[in-house]
Amino acid sequence: MLKPFYFLILVFLYLTNLGLAQSVTVRVINGKDKHPLPDQEVRVSLLYDKGEKAPISVNSQLTLKTDANGKTEFNLPQPPPMHLSISVLVDSSHWRCICILLDATRNIVDNGVVKTTENRKDKTLIVKAGEVLFIARPVSFWYRLLGPLERG
Repeated sequence: MLKPFYFLILVFLYLTNLGLAQSVTVRVINGKDKHPLPDQEVRVSLLYDKGEKAPISVNSQLTLKTDANGKTEFNLPQPPPMHLSISVLVDSSHWRCICILLDATRNIVDNGVVKTTENRKDKTLIVKAGEVLFIARPVSFWYRLLGPLERG
């Protein structure tokens, strides 16, 4: 008698899960003053493993731009890819940034990720689940002045 009840619960949970589109937010900030970096190009690649079937109607390469708050967002297709590759194209003559990420989609959605050039953790920067934070640091005046001489 309870089996149909359990079946209905499973169907309900499955249908409610289908309606929840998972989204990923990408933020880019200035590491010195924590201000957002607007109008930065963000490229996203949805990487499916060999055994996975990518949805036919979904473009696996996305090109986005950050808004005035240094933020952009995209929805993951169903089924979501196994991995995501996210890169931010910043002007390397003005910014130092490890602005490329290759990570498991599950890790990004569950925990969030911070990419920075600094080895130490900044406890004031908090990322939420489903968020990727890129921290770009300004290139110093002396590096811009003497860098071309060093490179020859």
